[in-house]
Amino acid sequence: MALLAGVSADAVDAPGQSRSIESLQEPAAVAVSRESLIYVCEAQAARVSVFDTSGALVRRWGSFGHGEAQFDDPRGVAIGADGLVYVSDTGNHRIQVFTAAGEFVRTFGKFGADSEQFNEPRGLAVDTDRVYLSDSLNDRVSVLDLHGRLQFYVWSYGYHDGAFDHPVDVALDDAGAFFVSDEGNSRVQKFDHAGRFVSTFSGHGLQGGLLASPSSIDHHNNRVYVTDPRSHRVVVFDTAGTFVGDWVVNSSATAAPPALEAPSAFAAFPGSDEMVVCSALENRCVVLAPARDLTAPSMSRSRPEVREGYSIGGRGNDVVIGSPEAGALILLDLATDPPQWRAQVGSPGHEPLEFVRPAGFDFDRSSATLLVSDSGNRRLQQLKLVPAVNDPARFNPVATRFIKSLDLADPEALGIDPGRWTMTPETLEPGAMTRTPRGELLIIDVVSRRIVMLDRQWNLLRTWGAYGSRDGAFLKPVALTYDSASNTVLVLDAGQHRVQRFALDGSLRSAWGTRGTTPGAFISPTGIATASDGSVLVVDRTTSRVQRFNAQGQLHNAWGKPGDARSEFMNPEGIYIDASDRVLVLDSGNRRLQAFTLAGQYLWQLPLDTRASVAR
Repeated sequence: MALLAGVSADAVDAPGQSRSIESLQEPAAVAVSRESLIYVCEAQAARVSVFDTSGALVRRWGSFGHGEAQFDDPRGVAIGADGLVYVSDTGNHRIQVFTAAGEFVRTFGKFGADSEQFNEPRGLAVDTDRVYLSDSLNDRVSVLDLHGRLQFYVWSYGYHDGAFDHPVDVALDDAGAFFVSDEGNSRVQKFDHAGRFVSTFSGHGLQGGLLASPSSIDHHNNRVYVTDPRSHRVVVFDTAGTFVGDWVVNSSATAAPPALEAPSAFAAFPGSDEMVVCSALENRCVVLAPARDLTAPSMSRSRPEVREGYSIGGRGNDVVIGSPEAGALILLDLATDPPQWRAQVGSPGHEPLEFVRPAGFDFDRSSATLLVSDSGNRRLQQLKLVPAVNDPARFNPVATRFIKSLDLADPEALGIDPGRWTMTPETLEPGAMTRTPRGELLIIDVVSRRIVMLDRQWNLLRTWGAYGSRDGAFLKPVALTYDSASNTVLVLDAGQHRVQRFALDGSLRSAWGTRGTTPGAFISPTGIATASDGSVLVVDRTTSRVQRFNAQGQLHNAWGKPGDARSEFMNPEGIYIDASDRVLVLDSGNRRLQAFTLAGQYLWQLPLDTRASVAR
């Protein structure tokens, strides 16, 4: 059971006070009505489910789709003063409004960056006449009237006061101020009723008043509650930003119900001390009645390890893993038997050799240079690695040197260096990345849903794609891979649940895939890779399986299911194929790499810990 700092277990675990709501499908957001009904957005089920305080299901509505009362990845819910339910339909880039009974009332918003347009809207808050919306990929908070008409923005990308990097939730206090969970900057920002910046608090860290990746936020009884899934806590501040206390995970296996790992959604019950905390990782929510007061916090914490947010890439047998726990990059050499960790470099931040959401990697062994797609800082960084003196097989992280970077959020710099930079919009947020044998870089632009191709000197060659469901466009491109057998690039679009193959001039060659759990279909695909024979492998987070297709998109074989045994996965987040056609699955929920043959035969596993060794 989760404990409050300085509060005894008896105060939290009193009989009859804790209730668990089980078997949810990624509970991404939660709100509580004045009638103490609990409204949960189940992102993977594309629905809203309503429970009473005992955890019994009252009603639910919604299904996957794009029409009225249909959702695509809903990730925000709030209840207005009049009892209407506002839902952030994140994948459809809109807000839908319902009665408390689930009857459709109205909708507003569509994809874009203009007035009253959204790009993956997330958490929201509603008062008597306003909707406050975290418009995450537009890096802004939109303040609208109850019918979606814009009142004003709070907007700027960056890490200075008043700027955002992926704001994900909003909470209101009783005086009309609002608090924003600024995920990419690991902080909370406070604004007054008119949107003027007031203060910022917290910073990157895993304990005390620091935050790693703040998610849900709520205001209750002059306290600000922030879920921080990567540090496995709910962190509590007063309205001035002073750290008051936190919940941490209790390692006791006898707690009933068991403790939540990675709490990601939070809501307080109006007029009571009860609260509901949800974990999208564990697919459940817990209703708590904590002590009314928080005493002096403890700065010393024991906590589980991070179980999501990893990324993987590299070249040949040189694999790079982005670690959300260390905010760093881990280099793995697969040419040895057993595979060896070679280095851990970098830390979280905005300076050279620091990273925020590193998403793509390319390692050149001959020159010992590492190229990183540093998504949160919207830049490319190139580093020089230096062998360790006492062990040439490893690199010395202290001797790692910054070579150069390209700021992809600076239009002025892009207009000067490199040259020939002509595209609209000119800035981009780089995501997954791959390189052709001739050295060209292919990068996903997360915000504008396009592929950007650069030459070896980082000059712009071309772009293709746009937001949309037509052939050649993308709804949510999440991964890409170069296929040397056909000299093409394959792009995995989680929004359309399909793979598209392009020539390097951007022309579409083929496409396949659909939504579902049947063979050949996808629910939430997260990674794609190609083998030397031209086959294509895709890993799916929701179905916990790997599917292998031939070059024409016909299913060849598949393996995997939910679990923690060999050949089982929990929230897999990526896939990589090495020079020997071994398939590495980034099994983040189990915090390990698993290696397989192309036929799906298990080979070995390696915990995502530099101190660990390979298990066969």
